[in-house]
Amino acid sequence: MKYIVSILLISLTVLSCSTRNTNMSLGFDSTIILKDPEIVLKKEYFAKRIVAVDSLLIVQTNQNSSLFKVYNAESLKYLNSFGKKGDGPNEFSYPFTNSQFTCDDDGIKLWTNDLWRYKTSLINVSKSIKNNVTVIDKVINHNPKHDFTHDLNHYNNEVFYGNHGPDAIERFRITKYNHSTETVTHAELIPKVDNMNLLNRSSQYALYFDYLGIKPDKSRLVSAMNKFNRIDFYDLDLNLINSYSETDENEITDVKDILHKSGKDLVNLRNYYYSLQCSNSYVYALHRNGQLASENGKKDINVDIRVFDWEGAPKYLLKVPNDLTSFTVDEKNGWIYGVDSYNEKIYRYKINLTT
Repeated sequence: MKYIVSILLISLTVLSCSTRNTNMSLGFDSTIILKDPEIVLKKEYFAKRIVAVDSLLIVQTNQNSSLFKVYNAESLKYLNSFGKKGDGPNEFSYPFTNSQFTCDDDGIKLWTNDLWRYKTSLINVSKSIKNNVTVIDKVINHNPKHDFTHDLNHYNNEVFYGNHGPDAIERFRITKYNHSTETVTHAELIPKVDNMNLLNRSSQYALYFDYLGIKPDKSRLVSAMNKFNRIDFYDLDLNLINSYSETDENEITDVKDILHKSGKDLVNLRNYYYSLQCSNSYVYALHRNGQLASENGKKDINVDIRVFDWEGAPKYLLKVPNDLTSFTVDEKNGWIYGVDSYNEKIYRYKINLTT
């Protein structure tokens, strides 16, 4: 059974809409409070994720007939939609994008993993908008036995880095996968907890669910965990470079502490990292501050966007006044966009990004 968890600096000089606190907080160099968010898209009731690419703002939705909606990033003018659910050519079952894209003379292109059809597609967004039809430049199939049903990061046309879904027989933190030779290498599953043998595959998947990103120059990896309060940085050989973690009274050390008395379901799990965005300078990680699932969507819930460099050092703690479930960073135009799927709004926060 598939369980899909929905979600999706450059140095910051903050404008009048934000305030800076130079005191150290959780080891971060600076704390920045993002103020006066602007509601930019009020009718995106099915928005799941958002991606800022060059001049475009791409919103992934749950609408079967228009899975991706495209806007001009500056004017917010609606441009077109593409992507349909179905079994036909250039259609999708359950697409997932982790915001990995390319830009060249042939257009803006977005990598998308079709979770239940075990294929990764490179969508030509520019041509899809122009031609009013979904244009896919490349399709790469992956073996279902690996169950790459979440993040699958493109390294080259043979090698991907991914994490496994609930049907994987063995669980690892990250897997390097060559689809041509069917060879795999793994990073061990961390952190360790006692009595893992009590969990079935789906429960192990839920406990170790993470978000995986790759540096745009494809030299580093980052994995942020949802149920553990930690983010880890790896090289391409899957050696652990550094970790940032916080220990509190809710830290999970033994499965028995979170296993329902029925022995089947996990209880009292908290949400920590919820989404990732990567630039060549920094990793941006959405953090939900250990909220229980029952608290999601309630009023007055604040989240953070935590900014790290690629050595794993904490740089900036961005305090967000809205309950975001995914976000994107438009460094070129100086915006952070955030999706509040509980309250059906998309916000943006003005920041000044400087090198």
